Formats: sequence, C-alpha cells, structure tokens
Amino acid sequence: MPQARSATSTSNFRFDQDRESTGLFWAMAAGLDISSPELSPAMGRPRIFAHADVGVTIDSEDPVVSEGDPGDPPVFDPVFHRFVAEIDHKGSSIRAEANPLLLSGGIGVAFAFEALDRTFYVKPSVEWAYQRDTVRVRVGAARRQTGSGTACPCTTLFLQAQADRGYHSLGPGLEVEVEAARAGDFLIGVFVSGRAYAILGSRESQVSATASWNPPTRPDSTFTAIYEREQWHYRFGGGLRISWAPE
Repeated sequence: MPQARSATSTSNFRFDQDRESTGLFWAMAAGLDISSPELSPAMGRPRIFAHADVGVTIDSEDPVVSEGDPGDPPVFDPVFHRFVAEIDHKGSSIRAEANPLLLSGGIGVAFAFEALDRTFYVKPSVEWAYQRDTVRVRVGAARRQTGSGTACPCTTLFLQAQADRGYHSLGPGLEVEVEAARAGDFLIGVFVSGRAYAILGSRESQVSATASWNPPTRPDSTFTAIYEREQWHYRFGGGLRISWAPE
C-alpha cells in the first residue's frame, strides 16, 4: 500500500524544514461479502455485491523529516564538552506510522463470463477506507548559554510530542476473480484487486511542543510540525474467497 506523505516544521530556534516521502506498508485482512441473485440473464449476468473488511497493517516509522541524531536528550558535560558540536543527540525528526487497524468496505456490480473452462468475475465498485496515522516529533538542540558563538558553557533543549489523526477515503475499485474449485456447496475463488482512494476532508495534522532550556538561560522554545497525507493513496492485493453457493 504506497502512501505519499509530507511534513513541514517551524520553530523559534532553528531553520524551517520541508520534506516529502513515500511510505510502503503491508496489510492482511478478512472480510464478509454478500451478493444478490442475478439481475438479468443477459451477457455478464450482473449481480450487486457488497463487502466489509477488517485488516491489520504492518508499518514502520517513516522518517518524513529527519536531520541529525535526535535520540536521547542532549546533555552538557562541562568536563568533556568545550564546543556545541561535541554534544550528542542534536537534530529533529518528524516520523509517521500507520496504525494497525484498517477498516474498509465497498459496493459494486459483478459481471460473469466463461473462459478456459472457468467462470471469471469482473467487479467494478465504489470503495471506502478508514485508517489512523500517528505522527511523532522529537527535537534535541544545544546552544551557548548566553550570546552567540559555538563555545561552551552550553544549554540544551529536548522536546517530543505525538498526535493521532483518522482519515476517511473514498474511490473506485476493480477486482477480477476466477472460480478455482468446488467443495460441496462451497466455491473457492482466487482474486486480485486494485483500489484508489481519495482522502475526504482535511489531510493535515499539527503537532506542537514547547520546552525549557537546561539550564534556563534562554527563553522557552516551541517546535511546530505540520504533517500532511497526499490526497490519493492506493491498495493492491489478492487472496482466496470461499463462497456459499449451493447448486
């Protein structure tokens, strides 16, 4: 599931940043499908169908914006640190991760045709999806305690924050299924599908944090990140479908 993301950051103690990235994560889902009887014996034998799915996504934190090494809080040691550059864990990052739960569903029309001694189904549909993203911000900085320059004694800053945001999406889908085998009243099908979703409403999420310098020889500093999902995202997959279809 490719997903384009972007983020910008502003603060009163470092330069602004603006980056883009494309996250790619996997999903596993189980769903329930229902379909109507044939609406017409004409070519395609159309049926109306609907489905609802619950999925689990496997994603890792995407460093949409990352500079330096903002890990543990930076610490000034007057014995070892003579210059700002010698202090570790300075930098900033804005990371995004898709939450595990993925809900989706759709409604469409299934058309059947025969080929290679098999029954194939082509299923155009309108699809909906809902998923939440978590955005995490972490910043570490060091400055001379007073005035300008790069020589210590230094003061350090560490801040972190996170926010969750849910996204509803709507768009077209297309699935192709082939009946692979029959076991009593059940049909086993193999399918592949592709779906394109457009996010509805606002696509932005803002995370802001304020922290004090240690020691507090400078005014408190604020870091603000604006995370944005690109409007369109896509889902491609395949699987097995077991249908109750008594002869």
